Formats: sequence, structure tokens, C-alpha cells
Amino acid sequence: MKSIAPLCQALEELIYKDAPRLAQEQGLIVRHRCFSASTLLLLLVFGWLKHPLAGPSQLARFAHSVGVRVSKQAIFERLTKNTAHWLLSVLQQAVHTLLLASSLSVGLLARFPAVLLEDTTCIELPSALAWLWKGSGGNASPSAVKLGVRWDLRSGRLDGPALHQGRDYDSRTSTHTLPCEQGSVWVADAAYYSLKQLRQMDQQGVVFVIRPRGNLVVSTPEGQRLDAGISLVRFDRHGH
Repeated sequence: MKSIAPLCQALEELIYKDAPRLAQEQGLIVRHRCFSASTLLLLLVFGWLKHPLAGPSQLARFAHSVGVRVSKQAIFERLTKNTAHWLLSVLQQAVHTLLLASSLSVGLLARFPAVLLEDTTCIELPSALAWLWKGSGGNASPSAVKLGVRWDLRSGRLDGPALHQGRDYDSRTSTHTLPCEQGSVWVADAAYYSLKQLRQMDQQGVVFVIRPRGNLVVSTPEGQRLDAGISLVRFDRHGH
């Protein structure tokens, strides 16, 4: 992307067109009194960005600081499951909006049709949300959400974040099920390690770079043992 103008246009459409449409479809905003769908979205997003643990009182103070006159009671009445589902639908709408950064046209990686970096991050949530987002258990919070992304360095395309239960395996996220173009490079950490999936990538002509598991034994076709302490890379038959 050579300019931020496309991003501004996409955000404007999301905030002032898509969010109100989704709110109307879900019956979130019946009458426009204290809030419109757009002002509610902006208040919650920017309010929680500034104060991640803010409750109705702090959100109301933040609203007043940016010129929105609203009571903490009005905000409290909007903190419902219906609002949470609406926010999720807005996020899903946002990630379906395809924005491309500047493509990579020179250098070593430019020889590949795609260079895919894949990863996830896990965010712990209050335990009261365990009914919706289940955590991985143990000493961690019983509630967590996992976000998966895939970024193509060649085209600048970003897929995700896709939301999943915190206890889900990285290799089972929806971004991981996206196809890889033949001849492309796929890079991930050991959480994605699966011999079955790596074998499928090899058969599809995909070059992969991934850190192997500690108990992996690597050898050449002639039986020579190799050091498995480095990332596992699949080359083509010509050694490229």
C-alpha cells in the first residue's frame, strides 16, 4: 500500500456503514438516543485501548474527554452479550476486508510466488467469559481467546485475525487451513509441527521452514544423521 487513503476509506465504511447495518440486523440499537452504533463502537474500541480494564465509569469519563456526553448507566446498559456478539461480527467484517501492503518485487524472496508467515497469540480473559471462550486450563485463566494470522510477505496480504478458543491447537486454526500456492514458502514455529501436514505440503510443492520437535531424528536419504537443532527446511529436488 503506497498510501493510507485505502485504509482510511475501509475504516470509514466499517465504522459508519457496516457497524450500523450489523447493529440493526441484531437489534442492538433500537432508538438513537445516547448512542448510535458508530459512537458506541468508537467509544468501546478507543476507550479500552486507552484503559483495557475500564468499567462503565471510566468509559464515561473517557467519552466526556472526547466530547461525547453519556452517563455511566447508559454504558452499563450496553455491556451485554448482544453487544459482545455485535462486536465480534464487526471484527469478522473487518478481517474480511482485504488490504494489501506494498508487494515485494526484488530480493531473494521475490523468486517465490508467496512467502507465508503464520502464527497465533493467546489473550487471557476474565474467568466469567469461560462459557464463551475456553482457556487451556492449568494455572492459566479458564477463559482465553486465540487469534491466528497468516501474512504473505510477497503480496502484503494479511489473513486474520481468526478467533478461536484459547485451548485450541495452533494447527487447527482456520488460517492454517488456507491453501498454500505451489512453490511458495511457509514459515511457522514448532506449535504447527505435524509430519502429516508437512508431508502434504511437500507433495503440493510448498517449501516449509519450521522448528522441529526436540525428539525428531533427521537423516539424509543415505541414512546420515543431521543436526535437528536447526529449523527444518524442505528443499526441492534441485536443492533450491
